[in-house]
Amino acid sequence: MLHINDNNGKKCGVIARCQQAAVTQNTGYWNNERARAGQTRDAARILAKKSMMPEGEIARARLLRMKMSKENKARAKVQIAGISMKYKAVKSSMLAGSLDKAAFEKAHALTARQVASYRE
Repeated sequence: MLHINDNNGKKCGVIARCQQAAVTQNTGYWNNERARAGQTRDAARILAKKSMMPEGEIARARLLRMKMSKENKARAKVQIAGISMKYKAVKSSMLAGSLDKAAFEKAHALTARQVASYRE
């Protein structure tokens, strides 16, 4: 096995001066990253303090927003269930022979459009 003897007498081939430069460079990168993260954190704190809204009000607004979105979802589910029942009735009528295919396709397109509008 061949061992390299460098200027500094090390057998591994690593020059201490180059190794120190790499460590210094990485330390600089990490210090810059830490400073950037600190600036972001401080800017977020300043912005939060500028809001002038007490924590209780923010929590209450969050709860109301969540409650309204749950109610809206429930309302949409009820409406979609009604539309799907209408579609099932139209399909049953077509299968029973009391509705022709063109009328069924028209009713199907209408219910599909209504369901799509609620899902948006």
